[in-house]
Amino acid sequence: MKIGTSLGKCVKSILVGEVKEEDVLFIVSNTMCPDLESLMFVIEQYYYDNAGSRSRPEYDMSAYSLDDAQSVARYLLQSGKLHQPRCVGSTIIGNAHHLRDTWYDIAPSPVTDNESVIEAWNHYTMIKNLAT
Repeated sequence: MKIGTSLGKCVKSILVGEVKEEDVLFIVSNTMCPDLESLMFVIEQYYYDNAGSRSRPEYDMSAYSLDDAQSVARYLLQSGKLHQPRCVGSTIIGNAHHLRDTWYDIAPSPVTDNESVIEAWNHYTMIKNLAT
């Protein structure tokens, strides 16, 4: 399970296949989109403003369709996985957080070439699957 920190970066990461939608616990975004219409507008801005961007390639979703990007964002909002502190706190101005990484793991994941870590991960997932 992962916690994301940027709507645009996380949507792109999901589109690319780096993270699965079902592996997202939630995303804490600096956006202020209180409804689906404003969210779709923001995704459209991200999509067109960063297409082919060399300065912000982590936001460039142009390899995918706008509909695909909006579909991911819609899923995040409608499933309660998009948290926007600026929408609920009138005292929050600017960024709601200053986290640098796009994703934070809340459970171990095998993102390594270290054989011991991979083996430990395999044992962890086996036990997790047996317990459910």
